[in-house]
Amino acid sequence: MPARSWELGTWCCFSAVTEKSLPHRAALGATHDTSFRQLRVIYSRIADAVTSEFSDVKRTPAQRPRSTRAKSTYFAHPMALVDKGAKVGARTRVWAFAHILSGAVVGKECNICDHVFVEGGARIGDRVTVKSGVAVWDGVHVENGAFLGPSCAFTNDLFPRSVPKRPKASWFVETLLREGCTLGANATIVAGNTVGRFAFVAAGAVVTREVQDYALVAGVPARRGGGGCRCGTKLAVRRGKATCSECGDAYVETRSGLAAR
Repeated sequence: MPARSWELGTWCCFSAVTEKSLPHRAALGATHDTSFRQLRVIYSRIADAVTSEFSDVKRTPAQRPRSTRAKSTYFAHPMALVDKGAKVGARTRVWAFAHILSGAVVGKECNICDHVFVEGGARIGDRVTVKSGVAVWDGVHVENGAFLGPSCAFTNDLFPRSVPKRPKASWFVETLLREGCTLGANATIVAGNTVGRFAFVAAGAVVTREVQDYALVAGVPARRGGGGCRCGTKLAVRRGKATCSECGDAYVETRSGLAAR
């Protein structure tokens, strides 16, 4: 115990005893007061001796406790939960009230916003943005550079039931979000579908079938209404061709959707 702490604790105890003894001190008279003064002098000398004894004691670096926790390469807000067994890449940011379960994989330089839930088995690539209120379930695979807007929704079961319990193989369906795609706020991706590379799903759309590369879809159910350049500009497709008015990239229609020329 440090010297000053010992001294303070002893002084408090001694003071409490002497204060409680005041009535008795009055009854016993001056002789008793003299005894208490002598005790205070003795105490003061003891305290000085203890302080002097421990004043030169210093904690060397070897004596300091060392943390056994590995230094994180990502940032996690103090109110975030990153379970043991979850893999989070370097320079990723996990904000307040987000929860990443054991078995989940989150890549590098991602932004996991408040109130995001990532279930074990989910796979999120590098440089992915997941906005607030999104639950990424087991079986959802997100490739590099995708953007998941606020409160967009996924499923991994086309016919969910609480009871009876069924083996996972009988209901589990995976979903794939390809590189650079964007999901608008409150968009719903029904399990088993693929959203193509740099495709754009408008806010509130419900995707019930595959979305082609660079396609722009909207509505319930989602229907194609044009295309989107990788720079984020809407494309007007005419006779199977499109040119971005902002960056100048050119595209041509193929069986799998638009492709850069």
